[in-house]
Amino acid sequence: MVNTKQNTPVLILPGETLVELLEEKGMTQLELAERMGRPPKTINEIIKGKASITPETAIQLEGVFSVPASFWMNLESNYQIALARFNFVKKLENEYKIAEKYPYKEMVKLGWINPCREVKEVVKCMLNFFGVISLENVVEKNIFVGAQYRISSKKNHSKEAVTAWLRKGVLEAQKIDTSDFNEKKLRENIPDIKKLMFSSPSEFMPKLTRILADCGVALVILKNLKNVPDNGVTRWISPKKSLIQMSIRGKYADICWFSLFHEIGHLLLHRKKGVYVDFENENINKDQEREANNFASEILIPEMEYKNFVTKFKTLRDINILKSFAKNNGVINGIVVGRLQNDEIIGRHQLNSLRNKYEWLN
Repeated sequence: MVNTKQNTPVLILPGETLVELLEEKGMTQLELAERMGRPPKTINEIIKGKASITPETAIQLEGVFSVPASFWMNLESNYQIALARFNFVKKLENEYKIAEKYPYKEMVKLGWINPCREVKEVVKCMLNFFGVISLENVVEKNIFVGAQYRISSKKNHSKEAVTAWLRKGVLEAQKIDTSDFNEKKLRENIPDIKKLMFSSPSEFMPKLTRILADCGVALVILKNLKNVPDNGVTRWISPKKSLIQMSIRGKYADICWFSLFHEIGHLLLHRKKGVYVDFENENINKDQEREANNFASEILIPEMEYKNFVTKFKTLRDINILKSFAKNNGVINGIVVGRLQNDEIIGRHQLNSLRNKYEWLN
């Protein structure tokens, strides 16, 4: 439960003390101005808080009232600090209107940020998380800038949730040491990456992370927030370091591997081009997304071999033929099943027993 009531700092104008002293001495503002050799307007502005007490003014007040200049300077300093704190609290209250759009409770549950009770603490946590001085300055909020990702149009998505998910990926990637990006090395390692799909996540993740890091790619696996139906994101977090950020919606292994090679495709095919966002039913970067899809498909199952297999499979409908074809192409059975389902050669619910799932993001 977030407490929206704030303890507003007490603002005591230095001028209030000056007014009390004038009353005590039976002195008017005009007389004080004459004694100090200052315009009456200046004295009035100090009293109303429109003008600050400068070191010169403090010394003059010391001469008139025999009150140390340091006393007047402390009054001014304390007031300015209280004023700054007051403005900061107000700013945090205004920022909360933006902060509450983000999935704060989910982020706390996942351990991304600490739980807070006060509004200003919630805002501070969010500001620290995004590394900004205002939530209006969140770099990741513009999901069309610097990110390439596939998003399912079957589910609603929240820009704020997507933003938080993207930011968490960057924070995790910053913890991963990588070599400088090397396109040649990444291409050469694709066969070794492909072989990893025959092992479990606990086995292949350390190896996969290490291979990609050696090629200049930080791999981050994150559980999705609600209303973030992304399979993967590829972005550059420095000129020589890229990030592949993935989740596993549905947990099917074939989706995981296709998404991985799709993102690798973006790195190899579109490194210096525009933004690659695919909302599937919209024409955003349609050509680049198709190219990345074709890249992943060709890596997993070469097109000519796939066509020959489909002709035979349509005739015989023999699972053993499918398993043999998967083995000969160095992929798990689910890759072939997923391809057949995607091409509508079989139904979405057919042969799912051959599609294994990962249980690493519970």
